[in-house]
Amino acid sequence: MRVVNSKTIGDGYSALSMLDTENGDIDAILEDCEMAMEGVVTAEVSKCVRDAEFGGISVKTDDYIGFVGKEILSCNVDRLAAAKETIDKLDLKSHEIVILIRGEDSTEEECAQLEDYIAKSYPRVEAFVIDGGQRVYSYIIVAE
Repeated sequence: MRVVNSKTIGDGYSALSMLDTENGDIDAILEDCEMAMEGVVTAEVSKCVRDAEFGGISVKTDDYIGFVGKEILSCNVDRLAAAKETIDKLDLKSHEIVILIRGEDSTEEECAQLEDYIAKSYPRVEAFVIDGGQRVYSYIIVAE
């Protein structure tokens, strides 16, 4: 059995979106999946459950934080502002596509505002929205 070594939801989504099994060559399929994951950045926006300090950033219970891995990119009491700040720190100039996976606590209206923000701030980037319905993350932001 062979495994695609994805580390984030964004990696996995990118690999699956490029999956082509038609040629039947397992090595080529895995190579294509791994190439699809190169350069993909996955950020999450979530609500803090406790006061803490990470990397010199103080966060308070119920603040919204945007992060990639263990690095906090933004902290704000407003979810939309935290998502925008997170997007701004992702260096979207080196990406072509942003996928916003909307969590159950975010609204369609708010997500439309975020999509509009991306269109105005990063006109070369295409944004796509998926209603993921996830509980923990208000947004999963995948930059490809």
